[in-house]
Amino acid sequence: MAVPPLPRGRVTPTALVRLAAYALDAGLPAVFGLCLMIAVARGASVEAFGAFALVLAIAGVQTPVAVLGLAGLFYGRAASRPSASNRLYWPGVVVVLGSGAGLYMATLAVLWVLAGPLLLHLYALAGLRVLGAAAEPLRAIYQARSRPDAYVPIRIGTVAVAALVAAFAFVLQADVVWYAAIWGLEWLLFAAVLLGASLRRGICPPVRHPRVGPVMVKAAPLLVQAICIAIYMRFDQIYVGWRFGAADLSAYAAAARIAEAGNMAYGVLAAFLCPRIIREWRAGRLAGDTKAVLVLIGVGTVGVSGVGALWGDTLLAGIFGPAYAAGGLILAVYVLSTGLTVYSTFGSRLNVAQGATLPGMISGLVGAVSNVGLSVLLCEVQGPLGAATATVLSYGLTCMVLWYAVWRRTSMTRR
Repeated sequence: MAVPPLPRGRVTPTALVRLAAYALDAGLPAVFGLCLMIAVARGASVEAFGAFALVLAIAGVQTPVAVLGLAGLFYGRAASRPSASNRLYWPGVVVVLGSGAGLYMATLAVLWVLAGPLLLHLYALAGLRVLGAAAEPLRAIYQARSRPDAYVPIRIGTVAVAALVAAFAFVLQADVVWYAAIWGLEWLLFAAVLLGASLRRGICPPVRHPRVGPVMVKAAPLLVQAICIAIYMRFDQIYVGWRFGAADLSAYAAAARIAEAGNMAYGVLAAFLCPRIIREWRAGRLAGDTKAVLVLIGVGTVGVSGVGALWGDTLLAGIFGPAYAAGGLILAVYVLSTGLTVYSTFGSRLNVAQGATLPGMISGLVGAVSNVGLSVLLCEVQGPLGAATATVLSYGLTCMVLWYAVWRRTSMTRR
C-alpha cells in the first residue's frame, strides 16, 4: 500500500518556543556543570579535582541505575498515549525513590570502609543527586508529550539558584566540598519541585497500594539497558582514575566534561526531534529536512573533533589551567561519542515506541561489555586516550544494534 506523502512542516512560533525550551533544558545544566568543574580546577589541587571528578562519575553511573529503566518505559507509554495518565507512573515513581535512597546509603557504607575522608565527604554531598533520580522518568513523560514548558522553568530556577551559590563560593574561595553540595542539591531540588508539580497536574496520581511488580516486569529489559549504559558512560573515568591516578584522571575528566557539554546541542535536537521521528517513521518515511538534520549531526561531530585535534590542548589549558593541557587529543576523540549518543537516543526511543524493549537490553549489554573490555585493552596501548577510544567504539556498537533492530522490525511489518 502506498504511503501518502507527509505535509511539509513549517516553523511555527510554538515550535520555536519549544525548541528554545529544550535548548535551555540541555544547555543550562551542561554549562553549569562545566563551570563547576572549572571553578574546582582553578581553586583546588589536581588531586582534589580528580577526587571531585571521580565522585561525579560514580554518581553519574548510579543515577540511571536508580531510574531502573523507567524513563524509557514512561517515554514510550506517553508517546503512544499522550493525553492519558498511566497506572504505571505512580508505582514507577515510588520504586525509583526507593532505589535511589538504597543505592545512596549502600555507597556511603562502602566508601566509609574503603575510601578516604575526602572521597566520602564529596560523595555524601554530590551523591544526593541519586536521591532525585525520579526526575528522569517524570521528565520523559513531558518530553514525549512535547511539553517542555511543564518542567523547563523549574530547571531554570534551580540552576539559577545553584549558580548564584556557586559564584558566591568561588568568590570566597570555598573548599571543593561546597561544589559537591551544590551539584548534588541542585538536581535533588529540581526533582522535588517537579514531583510536586506533577502530582498537582495529575500526571502520576497516587494510588493507595502501588503494585511495583508489573512495572518492573515491563521495565526489566530497559533496566538492564540502563545499568549497561551507566557502565559504558562512566566506566572510562573510573578506570582511568584507578589505573593511572588522580593527575591523569583530571586531564581526562576535563576533556570529557567539555565534550559532554557539546551534547547540549545534540540533546536539544534529540528532545525536539524524537516525537517527530517516531511519527514520521510510523508513517513510512522521514521528511527531507529530518534526514538533513540527521546527516548534519554526523558531519558536525567529525568537524568538531578535527578542531579538537588541532586546538584541544590550548582550549583545555585556557579553561582549566596548564595542568590539564594533556587532554587535548582525548577531547578530539571523545567528541565523536556525542553524535553517536544522539543517534542511539533516536534508535532506543523508536524501539520503545514500536513496543520492543529487548533491543535496548541487548545494545546495553554490547556497549557495557565492549567498553569495559576495550578500555582495559586500549589503555595498556594508548594510556588514558585508550579509554576515550573505547568509549567511542562502544557507543558505535550500541548505535548499530539499536538501529538494526528498528530496521529489521520495520521491514517485517511492511511485508
